[in-house]
Formats: sequence, C-alpha cells, structure tokens
Amino acid sequence: MSTIRAIKTAIRELGIEEDDERDLYERLTGIRHASSMTPKQQEIVLGELRRLGFKPYSKGTRKTLDGPYAKKLQALWIGACNLGLFHRRDDDAIISFAKRQTGIDHVRWVRYPDDAQKVIEALKGKMAHDAGVDWSTDKNQRPWQKAPGYRIARAQWAILLKAGSVAGELESWLDAHGFPQPPFMDKSEWQKVMNSLGVKVRALKKEKR
Repeated sequence: MSTIRAIKTAIRELGIEEDDERDLYERLTGIRHASSMTPKQQEIVLGELRRLGFKPYSKGTRKTLDGPYAKKLQALWIGACNLGLFHRRDDDAIISFAKRQTGIDHVRWVRYPDDAQKVIEALKGKMAHDAGVDWSTDKNQRPWQKAPGYRIARAQWAILLKAGSVAGELESWLDAHGFPQPPFMDKSEWQKVMNSLGVKVRALKKEKR
C-alpha cells in the first residue's frame, strides 16, 4: 500500500472529517494536501495517524459482521472509539470485545437477539462506566435527547471540558462549526460531530499515556 493510500485509509478509519484532516496535515508539515507533501512529510503524517490509533491490516485478514444487529453494534463501536475507549474500528475488534466481555465465541451472535443484546449492553455499560455516557431515560426526555449521537457527544464534551481542551457549551461549539442545534440534528450530523470531537478526545487520551 502506498503511503498516501495508507494515509487516506487511516483518515477514513479514524473518522477524521475533511477540515480536521487538512488542519492535521498543516500542523505536522505546513501543507494542507497529502499529495503535495514530500515522502518524508507523508511518513510524518502516517506516523501521527498510527499514534492516534490507526493499525493497517493485510488484505483478507478481517472478519466482517453481517446480520440484523450488525449496524447498531458498529455504530455504537465507532462511538466508543470516538470516546477514546478503543483504537481499532474494524469488525475484528468488535468480535474480540464480544468474546472478552460475554464469553460468546462465534460471530453468529449478531443474528440472535439475546446474544446481540448481551454485547450491546456490555458495550453501553463500558461507555457509561469509562466515559460517562448517560443512557438513562425518563418520560420528560425529548426524542432528540434519547439519540445515541447526542448522548455520546455530551460525554465527549464533558471529557474535553474537564481537561481544558474546550470551553463553554456544546451548543456554542455546534453553532461555530456550522451545525444545527441538537433538536434539529439528524443521525449523520451527529456522526460528524462525534468524529470531529473524537479526534480531540483520542489525542487527549494519547497525551495522558
């Protein structure tokens, strides 16, 4: 795999948005486009992406999840990665987590509601315990307050706020970055928010190691 291709793969797997990608390039090399960098500069960028959690895999070595609960698990897993709880975003990592946390040693669990729910609850429990995600519900909550994206972004903001990496309210940050306010956000917009904040959270976690 060429260095540029590896960089693009890493950017995609780490969920880094385009503006954050350009800012990362510029911070490391002074250049905003990977194609304009020297080979040495490209290696510097790739090294930083590896530091942030990217791990390349050989073709054909990954398992994939396929079943009625796969997308929900994958979405939750990406959220957990954006909270700095895991480094790998591939399905192999989810399968390993399922075995480690529940003892389920096969990928068919993604097709069975009881087994899938065990994995979902184990993952949500870790996100609550280790990253402060509030999954509680009550009758006064609005539908948008129940959205996983909203809950995860709130937890991300709390982590960054406590570390002094951000200031003010999440709503102000959303406005400054061109996002609607929470009641008007859809799933894809929350994903962009989580990915953007996830870059900051993962960098913060790396600094603490």
